[in-house]
Amino acid sequence: MCKEEIISEFRRYDKINCNEFDLISGKTEPKQTMALGFLLSKSSNALHAFLKFVEVKEEFNRCIVDCETQRKAENNDRIDILLRLYQNEQPVKAIIVEAKSISAKTQNIAASTQVEKYTDFVQLRPFKNNYQTVTLTYKAKEISKRCISITWDELINVLYKVSTNDELISNFINYILNIEGNMKFYEEEVVTIPAGGTIEAITMSGIYECEKNKSNDNKCKRSLYFAFRGVNGDIRKLYKLKDLVQLDIDDESAISTVEKSIRDFRKRLEIYKSKCSYTHNRIKYVYILDLYHTIELPFIVRPLENNSGPAYYQLSEIMGACNCNIDNYRILQPKSIKIEGNQLSIKNNTKYKSYKLKNNGSEIDLSSGQVIELSPQNKYELEIIDGNKTNIVMINQVDSQWCLSYEINNSTKN
Repeated sequence: MCKEEIISEFRRYDKINCNEFDLISGKTEPKQTMALGFLLSKSSNALHAFLKFVEVKEEFNRCIVDCETQRKAENNDRIDILLRLYQNEQPVKAIIVEAKSISAKTQNIAASTQVEKYTDFVQLRPFKNNYQTVTLTYKAKEISKRCISITWDELINVLYKVSTNDELISNFINYILNIEGNMKFYEEEVVTIPAGGTIEAITMSGIYECEKNKSNDNKCKRSLYFAFRGVNGDIRKLYKLKDLVQLDIDDESAISTVEKSIRDFRKRLEIYKSKCSYTHNRIKYVYILDLYHTIELPFIVRPLENNSGPAYYQLSEIMGACNCNIDNYRILQPKSIKIEGNQLSIKNNTKYKSYKLKNNGSEIDLSSGQVIELSPQNKYELEIIDGNKTNIVMINQVDSQWCLSYEINNSTKN
């Protein structure tokens, strides 16, 4: 019988093109940790890229990767990933990794606190005090003398650069990025943040900071671009984010740590401090913007309804043409106005605002949130009354698409 090459394929629960990481079902933290530990044990490219990124410089010729290492059998304390490096069978260095789920909103402060309790594990005794701690978190890094903090996004970027001829790394990246809720590196395209009197400080320094508290923990979803709303909510430029850290902006040691990766950080921070007042001696979220890869908007962009918190938009909403009675301005469609097919609906969140739809002499009050069927042949005026301010939204259909243009109350102009 002629021997032919056999093509075989592994499937799990009818999913095609499965790989070794699909054997780790679910999306919970231990399973993601197990996947990373397996990768570091089997791919020298991944291991060396990871160690270089977390600044491990020691030479070694053997690495033991432990996942879910326990202190004692009856004890629940575990190390997520423990890397033990040896040179000619002599202990060189140990790296403790505390990893939090890529789909969780875990903050690094909790992770770094958890790392501290691991230092008396029996597995670490041969290394004496020669160990390093690393926290791997979802979003914000904490600047600490005790540990190095990295994010999942940073790790994936580092691994991607060495994945060209390493199928295992490619499979790992695909596995991580296809965890539910994490199909992409960002959740929104553009986040706009109210800046008010600090707009000059932010635009000159490329620094934005806010209090570290529960309300701000997930204040800004991961976004491709950041924009800051000045007077009247005006937006003039889009920024990319270089890094997000947690630190006291008066802490000289922490500032020096950040400067290792962002060389002009201290200078930028001094500009920020000189241009605005800030709270001293407090850990804050500090957003470090990329000042060299910005987008200058062709028009001044302004939300019709300026919010007190962050507001999210598609890039196409920001980059469109002038659409109002003020020269060189583009108005962003209010989130309260929604058109699906030919149906217009209003989401009114305040009793102080009213919406009236006018057409051919008739008038309908939409303040209570009812849905209206629009006729493609008609042109409409939606009057938005907010206190003593009135704005008009013109609604008509062009090329089978409903278009909105705006007449802005003079009192809102600069």
